[in-house]
Amino acid sequence: MMNVLEMSVFGGEMIIVVALLRLALERVLPRRTFSNMWTLIALRLLIPYSPFVKAKLPGADFVEKTQTVILDRVNSAVSRVPNASRIWIIGAGAGLFLVLCAYFHYVSLFRRAAEINREDIWWEPEKPLRRGITLKSLSGLRSPTAYGLFKPTIFVRPGEDAHTAAATYALEREYFDLRRLNCVKKFLLVTALAVHWFNPLVWLMYLTACTDLELATDQATVNRYGVAQREFIATSVLDLAESVKGLPKLFPSFGYRVTKKRIGAIMTFRYFTFLHKFPAFVLLMAVLAAMLVKAA
Repeated sequence: MMNVLEMSVFGGEMIIVVALLRLALERVLPRRTFSNMWTLIALRLLIPYSPFVKAKLPGADFVEKTQTVILDRVNSAVSRVPNASRIWIIGAGAGLFLVLCAYFHYVSLFRRAAEINREDIWWEPEKPLRRGITLKSLSGLRSPTAYGLFKPTIFVRPGEDAHTAAATYALEREYFDLRRLNCVKKFLLVTALAVHWFNPLVWLMYLTACTDLELATDQATVNRYGVAQREFIATSVLDLAESVKGLPKLFPSFGYRVTKKRIGAIMTFRYFTFLHKFPAFVLLMAVLAAMLVKAA
């Protein structure tokens, strides 16, 4: 089994590779490809296992030597820090404590929500979830929010006009959050950040992955309603960004930079064909293989 430093170094290498792939291919591949890659890396950072499939790979000796050099230098630097283990435990414990506090805060908040009659909502999901979706109103919300793994729920502001196009697009985005289990992905990301808080590459992964999750949801929304509705969908994102301005956010979905990128991606959206999706699948399988294969 790997220790935390080994997991962090190996995960950091994967983060660099995926970040470079994203930089080169973000305009070519569906954004969902990268959000799935970040999820796999988050799992790699949290599960202390060593790759258990051995295979002869080109350039394996160079990679192994590089990993050894990096680990030696990291271990040497850590050994010079007094009480390094205690510092890591305190940092990780504080991060996990904040995550749990946020979770239980929202659970207690969501319990005060009131269920909405579906006949009052002019919106139907593209493909109903087998788990079902419950709509509830909750005072104090600045924007619609999706929550729940086994009992998916979308919360909206009380008295909000649910018959407008903006409300429809907002509900559709939350639906795709539920359908794609984004709540699980975000939980894995924030937990990986809490455990590897000392690694700047994990911070890069966290911020980039949260952006990619939002961009993938926007792409799915435009894909359903068509490019003719891009301007209205972009406007709804901008309105939501204005409504949550100034609020502390655990997941950066509406910062200035993120909102600007989301609107730009919506306005330049194009449909992805099999020629785009197949390479995306191959890259995803390559990342998965990198997690499982060890050079012989």
